[in-house]
Amino acid sequence: MIVLPNSLKQGERARLIPVLADTSREKRIASIFLSLLPQVPGLAADLFGSLNVRVGKRSNIETFTEIVLSGAQQKDDRPDGLVNIKNSKKDWPALFEVKI
Repeated sequence: MIVLPNSLKQGERARLIPVLADTSREKRIASIFLSLLPQVPGLAADLFGSLNVRVGKRSNIETFTEIVLSGAQQKDDRPDGLVNIKNSKKDWPALFEVKI
């Protein structure tokens, strides 16, 4: 069972090989890209370092797709993904919107 962050009502872990229809290209690309961030620390460090977020050896990166935020007012308020970086003292969430 997936443990979701408190900010999410619904979501799936990002997968390198997504189980989605071929017509869902944006969702597939979002899942593939987000699944790489925990597996390739240099990519995550470079990407989030430009935003002044430190990603070190002890950082825990969680990535989710097909998310529904807990406080969403409308049904169509659905970002494509969420990255949650946990360090010893802070949690840093980022929402992703993917376009092809």
